[in-house]
Amino acid sequence: VFPCHWMACLWVYIGSSDVLALKCRQDPTALDPGLRDHPSRHYFVSNSADAFNPAASNWSWIVAFTENRVQNTPIDPCNALSLYMIAVYWSVMTLTSIGYGDVLPVTQVEYWVCTLAMLGSSCIWAFVIGSICSIVAAGDAEKLAFREQLDTFNRLASSNKLPRRIRLRAREYLRESQHHVRFKHSVQALEGLPPALRGSIIEHMAFCHFDRMLVFQHTGGRFRHEIAQRIRAHFFECQERLSLLSSFCVLERGLILLGSRILTMGENWGADNIIASEKFRRVLPAKCLTHSEVLELHRDDLFDVLKDHPPERLLFGRAAVCRALLSASSILREARTCNRINDEDSWVVRLFEF
Repeated sequence: VFPCHWMACLWVYIGSSDVLALKCRQDPTALDPGLRDHPSRHYFVSNSADAFNPAASNWSWIVAFTENRVQNTPIDPCNALSLYMIAVYWSVMTLTSIGYGDVLPVTQVEYWVCTLAMLGSSCIWAFVIGSICSIVAAGDAEKLAFREQLDTFNRLASSNKLPRRIRLRAREYLRESQHHVRFKHSVQALEGLPPALRGSIIEHMAFCHFDRMLVFQHTGGRFRHEIAQRIRAHFFECQERLSLLSSFCVLERGLILLGSRILTMGENWGADNIIASEKFRRVLPAKCLTHSEVLELHRDDLFDVLKDHPPERLLFGRAAVCRALLSASSILREARTCNRINDEDSWVVRLFEF
């Protein structure tokens, strides 16, 4: 904008220095004969000088533009704002190297100014185009990294002659994992922030799903910040079996088959991991039905944070007792349903004996 403005100002100044051939209706007491003969005109161009000698005829680009283009248009070459508008039009044409050819230099000075303007504006325009291209190319770092990773895999697949089935499987995994990679990059970008601020941001990003677990709903802010920083994200392939047996898990994206139940986005499992005894923990097999992203909080990380938070430790202790009783009752009910109470389940029977 600024280069165009200053180029336009210079172009108007050069053109206005020699416009005697342009007669404007500004002073009614000193009207040109041409204007007297045409009362409706606001300006008049005098052609009395040699047309083949523009320098001697007091012409400039303004006069030439008025003579060749302005006729039958609402543009008034005697108005300063109109001249500035035309000059900006010329400067933008020069800067963008378009050149319609309707605003042309006439005198030697104007040719020199045009030449210098074209040389300078070409450098400016090249810089602008280069900056825009670099911004567009690097506008999405994750997509650029994905393309580079995909190109690297394609070269690997071609050089090793991988089967088409494996190629499609790997490309689908890379494509589906973009959301997971973006989340990991977002977490890495928070490394330089203070722990409290980083915990607040991560809590907002990932902890909202853990609030669906009843035991996490009544915890304090400092505890939640520390827990949020222990949450890890995992990405699994379709038909892959999950090995997160000792963790609290939330399904961020995808579908998972847990036992005989299908979990969708936002659902959780692994709440029995707050129970200390393995006998009371019900571990169900989990398998991905689609490419899935899972947020995980390992039970060791939870217990490590609970050491410094007595109120939450008491809350989780009570919840563990309730979960253990529910688990024991489920084990007893299943054993009685099957009419099969072995030595391993006899402790459950003794627990509920009165």
